[in-house]
Amino acid sequence: VVGAVAILIVAARAPRPGQVGPVLVYVAGLLAMLTCSAAYNLRLASPRRRVPILAGLAVAAGLSTLLLHAEPGPLLAAGLVAQGIARSSLMTVAMLSLVETRGVGERNAGIAGGLFFSAAEIGGAGGPILLGSLYDATGGFAAGLWLLTGMALAILAGALRLGALSAAPQRHEDR
Repeated sequence: VVGAVAILIVAARAPRPGQVGPVLVYVAGLLAMLTCSAAYNLRLASPRRRVPILAGLAVAAGLSTLLLHAEPGPLLAAGLVAQGIARSSLMTVAMLSLVETRGVGERNAGIAGGLFFSAAEIGGAGGPILLGSLYDATGGFAAGLWLLTGMALAILAGALRLGALSAAPQRHEDR
């Protein structure tokens, strides 16, 4: 959703067609996706590093929504880069973190993944409708960006809670 909003904002603000904004989003996203993939495949993203990676991606998502309020220039470009980083990797890292959470494991990975993607589909369908309704009500994207900032903060809070749960001593019934 943030990606679509970012491209619409850039398109609406571009003084001439063909500017580099959308390219920044996708290049940054591709680099982030490849970096996260390499980190997971090379086992660089150990269990103790996964939560900080997830939290960092949530911060990138929130930062991008704040910087997308900027006028064309370096701040908007930085917002587009942050958006590309968060958009390309956040879902994958969140899903991997969920499956590797204590109590989920291989045995419950299918159920956890199904619930995760069921919730994601609600956002995938409802997000554009909600952002379009906010645009119609306010005449701009600012309210939608503030909503997305709040959602990024909720993801950050969830990541921090996941970190606290992962660090807590394991109870007997969880083993």
